[in-house]
Amino acid sequence: RRFTGKFEQVPPVFSAIKEGGIPLYKLARRGRTEEPEARSVTIHSLRFWAAGPGLLGFEMACSKGTYVRSLARDLGEEIGCGAALAELRRTRFGPFSVAESVSLDDMERGLPEALDHALVPLLAALRDRAGMATVPVSEELALALRQGRQEPMVALEFPAGTGERACLVLDEQPVAVIRQSGQSWQLERVFAAQQRPTPAP
Repeated sequence: RRFTGKFEQVPPVFSAIKEGGIPLYKLARRGRTEEPEARSVTIHSLRFWAAGPGLLGFEMACSKGTYVRSLARDLGEEIGCGAALAELRRTRFGPFSVAESVSLDDMERGLPEALDHALVPLLAALRDRAGMATVPVSEELALALRQGRQEPMVALEFPAGTGERACLVLDEQPVAVIRQSGQSWQLERVFAAQQRPTPAP
């Protein structure tokens, strides 16, 4: 129970967290030994099994910013024997699971069913998998947004329960992802217009 839920975790000394604009691993290579400040992380679930002599396997679902190397270190301290991470495999990132992925071997062989399975339309990824509401826009507004102009968004109407992010669409093609900032919306990502194939002469 100590390692599930929300708690403070000390990241590894060799990590990409920046301090004063410098990654901690660079500071460590220069001889710094002080531990980084603890950060708040959440581990939603944690399951263990015996993986061999002196090896403990575990599967976890965690928040962004959780260091699995630190969890292995802390587990070793809790048990009293010390521990280090031997292997790490990410099986899910947000809504995307490794179970839905296609191997590089299959991709290189160009198996049609592998390619069909691998390609997720961008709008489906944003709307269905990331839970993002979609808001239709006109061609004029789409052009303005793609030019980086944000002021036309004032006229947009958002459905109830939109959340802090929304995807603006034109003819079922994503134009931009916008994020709520206070009482207004700001561009977060802008997508180029899809090129329509030129008909054969």
